[in-house]
Amino acid sequence: MMLFANGCSHTAGAEIEFESQNCCHEKAWPKHLADHLNMEWTNIALSGGSAERIIRTTIQWFGEDIRRIKNTFVIIGWPGPWRSEIELNKQVNFNLPENLLKSDAKWQAINIGNNESYLKLIKAGILSKEFYKYYQSWCLLRTHNQRWINYFTDIVCLQSYLKSLRIPYLFFHTSSALLVSNEYFSFSKQIDIRFWMNSPFKEDDSFCKILANIFPNRPNPIIPILFMNLLIF
Repeated sequence: MMLFANGCSHTAGAEIEFESQNCCHEKAWPKHLADHLNMEWTNIALSGGSAERIIRTTIQWFGEDIRRIKNTFVIIGWPGPWRSEIELNKQVNFNLPENLLKSDAKWQAINIGNNESYLKLIKAGILSKEFYKYYQSWCLLRTHNQRWINYFTDIVCLQSYLKSLRIPYLFFHTSSALLVSNEYFSFSKQIDIRFWMNSPFKEDDSFCKILANIFPNRPNPIIPILFMNLLIF
């Protein structure tokens, strides 16, 4: 059985070894969990990963070898609704682990609040000024309502994909709990909470909150062994 993990920095193991590290799959929690369960593993999470990237890369990963459908257990860490991605016409991601999809090289993560990071990449010639204009427009024109509707839709879509292929899975939210609102009830009622670690609608059940409550003196802790134990027990 293969343990497949996807998500953002909390699943990728970002900054375990040094600041601004994109991922450290060999020390992130999926590897430790797989070792504990005597399973093979693959982790295609990246720092800054969005719900859109999770869907794109998960579906592509299974499509590259349909035999994976029969022997894979999926764990997804959902990052929240404030991110997106765009495919550019040149490589923008470098030094990616070999297990990641080759297509990731041209997909640029878009995260609200990353202005300074993008300006540095523009100065280095990696990103263009046109990208920055797109990023600014994306931040300004997407409404709060649209972000949450898209996010709910992404979760339901991947849930339906995995169920349709009878792939066992577990979801969890890394930081942002799903909004409880009549406005989104037609979406949220379709989420099968039986396959979530704790409640997706409670902020205190998020990955970050659980770790912060257990280790209050550690800023933004990422502790693979702890999360492995939370999943198992």
